[in-house]
Amino acid sequence: MSRFKHINSLSSAIFLALTIVLILIEIIASKMAFQNFGEVTSGFYKILIFTNILPILLFLFNFKKTALITLILIGLIIVPENLTLNNRLVKLKEESSNIILFAYQNKINNGSFPKNINEYKFKYPELKEHINYTQKIINHSEDKEYIKDHFGLIYHVGTRNTSHMLMKSDYFDNSGYIQWYYYPD
Repeated sequence: MSRFKHINSLSSAIFLALTIVLILIEIIASKMAFQNFGEVTSGFYKILIFTNILPILLFLFNFKKTALITLILIGLIIVPENLTLNNRLVKLKEESSNIILFAYQNKINNGSFPKNINEYKFKYPELKEHINYTQKIINHSEDKEYIKDHFGLIYHVGTRNTSHMLMKSDYFDNSGYIQWYYYPD
């Protein structure tokens, strides 16, 4: 049992605290990954969290430096990218709300939703490539009277295969209110 006597040291308490904090942050980041990348990548991150057993075992067998480096590497794989993308997600939600306001102001002023958002001034121009506004694709119609009361707004965060979308159309039966849809692919 003398092999594990280092477990009662101050470094053990610090390692334990760091492990708990990092695992909690990794869990939060893996939940963010669902909105940023979709269910497959999010699932991968959740599985990766279980590899934290490796640094714990390394620490138990007195490989403290290797355990610490491994623990930090696992955290670096999961956390930074998802925090960055979550920041993008927050900005995309804000930008999308502004675009919806722009679309409704256009409808009030001109009688119909805009055909495109070329005249919209982006608050975050770097996000322009992540947002798609449309009328025709969503509604499957060429009828101009039908189209003028419908629009779709789609954005993606980490991958184009994962979309957040809002559609004002009869196809989605949202006459009472407009609802956001999420499609993790």
